[in-house]
Amino acid sequence: MLAAMIARHQGIPHVHTFHANLAGAHANLPAQAWWGTMAYLYLMRPLLAVVCGWKPRYRNPHPSKRDLEGSLWARSDWYAISRMAAYIDALTTPSDFMLANIQTAAQGQAYGFVVPTGASRRLTEALSRVRRRRTTEGVRFITMGRLSKEKRIGELTQAFIKAAIPDSELVVVGNGPEAKTVQAIAAGRADVRLRGYVRDLDELAQELIDADVLVLSSHRFDSQAIVLAEGVVAGLPLLYCDDRLTFGPTPDNSVLTEPDADSLAAGMREIAEPSQHARLAAGSRAIREQMGPSATAENYLTVYRTVIANRAAAGPRSTPPS
Repeated sequence: MLAAMIARHQGIPHVHTFHANLAGAHANLPAQAWWGTMAYLYLMRPLLAVVCGWKPRYRNPHPSKRDLEGSLWARSDWYAISRMAAYIDALTTPSDFMLANIQTAAQGQAYGFVVPTGASRRLTEALSRVRRRRTTEGVRFITMGRLSKEKRIGELTQAFIKAAIPDSELVVVGNGPEAKTVQAIAAGRADVRLRGYVRDLDELAQELIDADVLVLSSHRFDSQAIVLAEGVVAGLPLLYCDDRLTFGPTPDNSVLTEPDADSLAAGMREIAEPSQHARLAAGSRAIREQMGPSATAENYLTVYRTVIANRAAAGPRSTPPS
């Protein structure tokens, strides 16, 4: 609302970024997602229409099942975002699938860009300060994030046990309600370590540097998963199971599996093979500069310059009649 007011009063373009994948939350956190959907539909969009003071650039119907996958509530999320996009000059999303869904809901009328969020500058600086301390053999898998249902940490722990890779380890960094699930599945095992929430960035960087593979087990929930970019910046191969996540994983640095525990286990065994691991690690090191904050900043500058030029070419907008 504040951005819309500033843009209106100063006569400058309004670019908004949509990061929350509410539609993905409906499959995992339906109660919480429902409130977000209601806010998008009946609070934020109408308020934006009032605050910005412009007529919508386009009108579009609610998408049907033929247009978009997902429940009625999930489709309503994409619809609400597409309606908000009608009142702003441009939108950005962190991933291709989000922009594609918004464009589909808007019947191709929304104007937007994909601008992924890179790893934070503070983390990249911390990674440059630490050196590998670990001396044990074997492959150490690491996963990072809040330990909640949608992250599927229980399935990942089961997959690690099924993989049964000699001398391997699984380090879980983060905290949340699913920590008890991991503890129950891995009871009595020394090769599964719950690190808890790590506040110190140097400690977090040390965990990444001492690991061999970064694993993300969430499926169709994340809008981007910045942790994948963080793994690349650390020079780690990636193992993941969500084909819609494209910033960080490439054919040269990652293994994509199906989301079930057996498939994740097979992926772990594949990525642990020495020649494969060396190839994928080299792939991450080759692109880590593209995952940092400077690349994100340059992408946003390109968006701003484009939108400013478009506004200048189109001339000033007029307010609707009272």
